[in-house]
Amino acid sequence: MVSKRIALPLCILLSLSACQSTKQAVAKEESLPSWATQQPSSDYLVYGVGSASHIVDRTEAKLAAQEAARLAIAKQLNVEIEGTTQVAQSQDNGDFSYRVDEILYSRVPSIQLQGVNIEHEFYSSEQKTAYALASFNKVESRMHAELDIRQLDEEISNTTISALTNSEKLKEAMAIKRLIAKRRKANEYHRQLGGGSIAIPATVSNKNKMLNDFMQSITFSISSKFWGQESIRHQLAESLTQQGLTVVDEKQSADFQIDFSVDFEDVKKNNTYYVFANSSLKLMENDKEKAHVTAQIKAASSFENMAKSNAEEKSAKMLSKKLTMLIIDSKI
Repeated sequence: MVSKRIALPLCILLSLSACQSTKQAVAKEESLPSWATQQPSSDYLVYGVGSASHIVDRTEAKLAAQEAARLAIAKQLNVEIEGTTQVAQSQDNGDFSYRVDEILYSRVPSIQLQGVNIEHEFYSSEQKTAYALASFNKVESRMHAELDIRQLDEEISNTTISALTNSEKLKEAMAIKRLIAKRRKANEYHRQLGGGSIAIPATVSNKNKMLNDFMQSITFSISSKFWGQESIRHQLAESLTQQGLTVVDEKQSADFQIDFSVDFEDVKKNNTYYVFANSSLKLMENDKEKAHVTAQIKAASSFENMAKSNAEEKSAKMLSKKLTMLIIDSKI
């Protein structure tokens, strides 16, 4: 009987002790680590803290917190996590090489932020929130970026243009220009990592100048086999010039010959003149067709002459843009 009396208080005491230990464990678990509220700092590491809440699945919450931590680092470096392509707006400054540089640069995927490590993770059951601390070694990444740039410099310096025809030479020139655009993107990434700009070697600079001079030296003449299309010929010459191409008189000797045609259909409805234009353009080199583009447009105006003029201008701009992109894309 005595032993039973002693055992009962002992069980109660142990039970209370267990409850207290559980409460302390929960309290300890719910206490946020210092890095979750105060981001660490370092001379060579970039830190990012991410969190994710209101996600039922604990694993998904952790993954979301990790991604948020990576994005926090990316924002500090002003770079993109994914290799998406950004389209840069180029100006019509009459320089074809400038247009080529801007378009090709816009197509170079952004360099991915590699080497991000997840240092610590924490999950708050009470808040149902996951936390993650990520780190990125910017010094080591700068070294890799510089190595990539040096390799590109060597590759660009060793390239040559050896084709026999101008169309093939343009393809080779565009291939080198793509490497130069890639180098420019890599150099920008190196600057974002705090490493400054790596100077362009003379061999690369000279190669780029040679390419620019070559592209500006390529000439185009425009003609049409159909009578009465002199107006659109002038529009086409102006549009091609705005794209940066060098257009000469059709009586002059040119590297490429452009033959175009446009069919107009006029419709008047409710005091408005509509003009539908079907146009086509052929790019010839040494009597061989190198490219063929078409365009269909519609123009409208209260005045018949204005409607046709608008149709001519829109057709010329569309044809010239398509031709320019074929050249840049090495599809001629």
